[in-house]
Amino acid sequence: MKTVCQYFLPILLICLICQSCGFTRQHLSNRTFLRLLSGLEYRIDDQVIQLEKGKYVQEIAPGTASEMYVALSDWLVLGDLNGDRQADAAVILITNNGSTGKQYYLVPVLRQGNRLVALNAILIGERISIVSMIIEDQQIDIVYLDREPGDSMVALPKIEIRRRFSIKSNTLAELQLSQDFYVKR
Repeated sequence: MKTVCQYFLPILLICLICQSCGFTRQHLSNRTFLRLLSGLEYRIDDQVIQLEKGKYVQEIAPGTASEMYVALSDWLVLGDLNGDRQADAAVILITNNGSTGKQYYLVPVLRQGNRLVALNAILIGERISIVSMIIEDQQIDIVYLDREPGDSMVALPKIEIRRRFSIKSNTLAELQLSQDFYVKR
């Protein structure tokens, strides 16, 4: 009996500590997803982008200093997007094609067996500030700040916008919200 308690209690204690610290399978899954996502192939505006360590850089025109730059942002959420009870992901890719502004693209990534497949990217906005992003009920809900219509691109984003997306026939589609979610800050 002493031998069982000698091993069982420390293991139980470690499990309880890990559980209370949030060190769960989901946490490990986030880390694994991030590693896989940083080397995945994405499609933005009909152009295939192969990330390496979360980045992609390509010269826009030979002999010029202009470059197309794509980076995987820190915005990553996990959840089931297609009803298969597997953790899928939604990520934000940030692009700059030589201009002064950054474009933010929402990309769903589905787990299909042992591999990840990035679906179509949708432009969320340029020079925006993301507030939150979650996956709930197989939908991606994103909230961000943008400028008022007619404002200069250098104006600070101050209108909160909420958009919701779901997967329809392996394509990311925007859902129509029942009310106006534009809120001045």
